[in-house]
Amino acid sequence: MKQRWSISLFFLWACLSLFSVEASSRLQHLLSQGDMAFGNRNQRAELERALSQYEKAHTQFPESIEAAWKTSMALHSLATRYTHDEAKQRELFEAGLEIARQAADKDPSCGECQFWTAIQMAQYGEVVGVFKMISSLSEIKERLERAATLTPEHAMGGPYRVLGTIYQTLPGILGGDNEKALLYFQKAVTTSPTEAVNYLSLAKLKATEGEPAAAQEIARAGLRAKDTATQPISVESEESLQELSSLAASP
Repeated sequence: MKQRWSISLFFLWACLSLFSVEASSRLQHLLSQGDMAFGNRNQRAELERALSQYEKAHTQFPESIEAAWKTSMALHSLATRYTHDEAKQRELFEAGLEIARQAADKDPSCGECQFWTAIQMAQYGEVVGVFKMISSLSEIKERLERAATLTPEHAMGGPYRVLGTIYQTLPGILGGDNEKALLYFQKAVTTSPTEAVNYLSLAKLKATEGEPAAAQEIARAGLRAKDTATQPISVESEESLQELSSLAASP
């Protein structure tokens, strides 16, 4: 009897192990398919395919933190790239915020979760009313700072770049500070030195401050940097090249 019990336990353990391996493989397949499609997010059909794969992963594996933040990321991209109806945008930002925030609550050490929670909060606030965004500003900046500590390289130095944009955009009375913006944009360049989008943010800041020569040199550096990349640069960096070229050619 004891031997039969041991065999049964072993069989149960083997079945559970096999199920766990298969589930993990299924999750990784869905995420990998989503990643490949998301790399072509400048094509709406590909972005929608990426979102579909991420949503399947999030639904089938609700414990997966990666599936959660990637779903939020794709929802944000769909809202900002292809959604022009304000009500639909608000719906997408709200859904992305809920998913990212829940993931951040489950795993506070997930930098990507903190980043997408902050981004969705900011853009949802802008859609429903600027005062809503302003009231959340402290939390948004705090989450971005946390993301910068945990995963500074995420979204091509995104935590630093977005912090820089916030400080550049805000009026002084609300904490706007171009010197802080400059420091964050420089950190973004240092973190992801082959991504042209970071140089564009820095060059545009210099241009608005009345330093065209500095803006021109930074733009030229951004155009040169893409040639040193060992991996394909992001869609956002590809899209920034034309504007960088214009700034680099400015007299």
